[in-house]
Amino acid sequence: MTKVQHRRASESVWQEANPVIPDGEIALIKRSTGYDAVIGDGETEFFDLIPVGGILTETEEEHMNVSLRNNEEISLAYIENLGISLEHSDSSPYFSMISFKTYDYPPTVSFENYENIRFSGASIEDGVFVPDVCMHYTLIFWKSDKMNCHVRGVYEE
Repeated sequence: MTKVQHRRASESVWQEANPVIPDGEIALIKRSTGYDAVIGDGETEFFDLIPVGGILTETEEEHMNVSLRNNEEISLAYIENLGISLEHSDSSPYFSMISFKTYDYPPTVSFENYENIRFSGASIEDGVFVPDVCMHYTLIFWKSDKMNCHVRGVYEE
């Protein structure tokens, strides 16, 4: 029986080395919940590669600016101020998602170039997302002819 092993290390070890992964080679990030995988292209450093299943980032910070890359998922706890920019090229496809909770007062959420985003779903006023109190939101971004954002909001006491 042939045994194949892929390069694997913790995030801190990968961060220190940040190598260029050869084209087609799989590299693994060992986490307490399992592994994330990236596939090298022979040109891009490890931390600029997008994990195969996307990226899940969890944080408890209340004031954040985030830049969502293609195929990235970010999960936040409660927020007071959130700035969102979408890191994408002018070509399709693009998909990313962010979720967060709001306190019993409305947070400030801002978007870089929001006039170019077509919003739909919950908490949309005059074509713009306006977060409400005591909500758990998930914002799903995708690009077709234009950048779109569908907002799903669930009330939480």
